[in-house]
Amino acid sequence: MVRGAFSGFFRNGFTGYYDLYSDSGVSHFAGQRMGCWVNAIPGNGLLMIPEASAGCVYQFSIEATVEYTFDINPTLASGGGYYNYNSEAVQIENANTPWVLSSGARRLTRCELTLLGENDKPATYAVKLHFAQIEECGPGEAMFDIKLPGDTVAEKVDVVREAGATSRAIVRTFNNIAVDKNLVLELVSQGETLPTISAIEVMRK
Repeated sequence: MVRGAFSGFFRNGFTGYYDLYSDSGVSHFAGQRMGCWVNAIPGNGLLMIPEASAGCVYQFSIEATVEYTFDINPTLASGGGYYNYNSEAVQIENANTPWVLSSGARRLTRCELTLLGENDKPATYAVKLHFAQIEECGPGEAMFDIKLPGDTVAEKVDVVREAGATSRAIVRTFNNIAVDKNLVLELVSQGETLPTISAIEVMRK
């Protein structure tokens, strides 16, 4: 068995998983099994299982390695960057998914999500933007406009003022956003600094 802070992983027919945090019993990731030497590496909220079936003679599913790359082409203002806090240590009030709101990007000014292929017809989407100003910031210091895509859909958004304090979540939802290929999000500063953004949720209508 290998274990992280809140979970343990082991071979049990398939890959076995025990949630130590909720003590809810054994679950399985069906259709996949670790190698004979338990080749699982838990860390930072992820479980990595490298290929370990070379030379194996057991009758089991063929192993494969799959890599997904999703590049949003981010543009960060000076001093910008990314952060990731333990959601157990940093409490985000009124958040349904605190593990999402405890990470994000500082001073993001622009990003671009490819949603449609060359031969796809234009479509409309609902876009949800998730914010939580974790670092110290007063009302009015991090106001910004939101553009989707190219059109201003919200002006002088103030996360701290709307939420009532730092470390509180707000969600802005924008419906019927027309996209012909890429969804471009821009955050235009109207204050002393730019905010932090934790998640972008996109749903096709």
